Amino acid sequence: ANRKRDTDRARFLEIKEGENAIGNINSLLDNDLDVIYGGFEWAVPDKLRKQRGKNMLARRDQVASTMSLMAAGKLKGQGTITENERKMLSDAVSFLKNQDISADQARAELERVKPIFEYFMTGQRGSGNPADTQASDWAKANPNDPRAAAILQKLGAQ
Repeated sequence: ANRKRDTDRARFLEIKEGENAIGNINSLLDNDLDVIYGGFEWAVPDKLRKQRGKNMLARRDQVASTMSLMAAGKLKGQGTITENERKMLSDAVSFLKNQDISADQARAELERVKPIFEYFMTGQRGSGNPADTQASDWAKANPNDPRAAAILQKLGAQ
């Protein structure tokens, strides 16, 4: 009974970690990333940085930390991420920690990894990713095309 309770508690904490990461990604995407990327603003010492910038850096660091854990297989979500997705997350950590990249590059990277987080949490491929939704719709509309089954299988829709 104690082992099951401990397992359930650990699972709950992992789910909360993933939900927090998605919330932090959304928060970063909803803000002006120029505050922490590119330009000269990112070079401001922490003591002189405005609170908004400090908060955004903290969110970015939390997302990067969760990505590192997911890439290393230390978190167990609803969906099992592939080796390729693990590599994408690992690469994204280094990329997002580089404040010399532009705000547009950071935004694109966050949008690229967000569907992996969503799949990790829900176990549903394609949640929130317009390209996945479009591919799924095409595959369902063309069931006789040999590529359709492969697309649906990859998206977890079959």
